[in-house]
Amino acid sequence: MISLISSASPLSISWHPITCKGQDFDNQFTYVSFRWDIQLHLVSVSDEKQGHVLQKLDWILDLVNTTFLRQDITSIHGSLQYLSFIYRDGWHTITSLSSFLSHFHNDFMRYHLPSTAWSQLSWWLNVLSHPNISWSLTPSCLLTSTSGSMLQCLWVSASSLALPGLLGNSSLGGSQGHDIGWAE
Repeated sequence: MISLISSASPLSISWHPITCKGQDFDNQFTYVSFRWDIQLHLVSVSDEKQGHVLQKLDWILDLVNTTFLRQDITSIHGSLQYLSFIYRDGWHTITSLSSFLSHFHNDFMRYHLPSTAWSQLSWWLNVLSHPNISWSLTPSCLLTSTSGSMLQCLWVSASSLALPGLLGNSSLGGSQGHDIGWAE
């Protein structure tokens, strides 16, 4: 990055110092609260983000807090949706919070947290209490066919969130190579 900035200096382009905004190019970096490791093909949650969500969970699960506003539940719901990119087993816990949010008719009504949401938030608290959980960005092959059938490999890409990719020979269309399709 420094060589790029020095090369552009004759053009009088203003750059923010790396220490204030941005980061130098590297195999490991933090971006949008995720720690990315390009060399190992892993992504994990930054310690700062993990700590922030743990604080929210501690507050909601504290027995002193018995009723909640829509804003309280919306905040933790959004955070957990975000973290579900890494913690894939957490997708099932978000449905109870989504359902609970539908009960709020305005921003001023307070409701008790349903027991299903409470137990699922407890699951998140337990999971997030363990540091350094990561998700592989490398597609994993789950099913292969050597018989020449159309389906060669079924894989899931971390970049597609919940859409498994299908890779198959295009024997029907007559073209060489592979076709990619998405299942929803």
